[in-house]
Amino acid sequence: MAQFESNEVTSGSEIREVFNSYDSVGDEKIHVKQIGEVLRTLDLNPTEEDIKKYMGFYNNPDNLDTRISYEDFICCYQIARKDYKPLSIDEIVEGLSHFDKEGNGMINVAELRHILTTLGERLTDNEVDKLIDGNADSNGNLYIAEFVKQILELDIGY
Repeated sequence: MAQFESNEVTSGSEIREVFNSYDSVGDEKIHVKQIGEVLRTLDLNPTEEDIKKYMGFYNNPDNLDTRISYEDFICCYQIARKDYKPLSIDEIVEGLSHFDKEGNGMINVAELRHILTTLGERLTDNEVDKLIDGNADSNGNLYIAEFVKQILELDIGY
């Protein structure tokens, strides 16, 4: 999973290895649509807005199959690395605590689902199901701090 508070810099060989793993054609390039996925695999967390910006550097409106070289990707990586602002567990818990109506450190699963599928970087219902699975109590609530710690430990497959 992404390391939210890591200050480690990924080595050039690691970046190249990850980049090459996304080259399905063998031309030492990736599709511009893969930029976000590759960055996330490298433990960065660009927003969808960021990814659209990076794609815009290379997307040719006349060519929907634009592929970019490793050197071009490195420009995106450097910008994403510079813009990377890791969130602490406490910041995430604090953000979700605004939805703790009872003040008991818990949030209703239905409300959490609504938040995650309608606000900001929206998740799909399937993605939310995977996050919530097994975390709710018999009343349909979950402890915010435990939930945040658990999801930060997940391997989400980027």
